[in-house]
Amino acid sequence: MGEISEYLKEKYFRSHNSETKEHMYKQKVKNAILNICDDNLEDEGDELIFEVVGKDLTYAVSVINEEPIYSKYIITQTSDTLFSAKLRSIEL
Repeated sequence: MGEISEYLKEKYFRSHNSETKEHMYKQKVKNAILNICDDNLEDEGDELIFEVVGKDLTYAVSVINEEPIYSKYIITQTSDTLFSAKLRSIEL
C-alpha cells in the first residue's frame, strides 16, 4: 500500500510543484525584461540591446509577446541571444 501512495505522491504533487516553479521562473524573466526596458527606454528614439543566455532564453522568446511588454515595447530578436527593444509609439 505504501508503494501506491508513494507513486501517487510522485506523479501528482511533484509535477504540480515543477510546473509552479517553471511558471515562477518565466514570470521572473518577464519582470526582468520589463524592468530593464522601463529603466533604459525613456524617449521614442531610444534603443536597448540586451543579451539573454541559458535557460532564460526560452522564456524570453515567449514573454516578449505577452502583456504588458508587448503593448509598451517593440522587441525583436536580432541574433541567437541578442534582442533589440524600442518604445512602442502611441498615435493619437
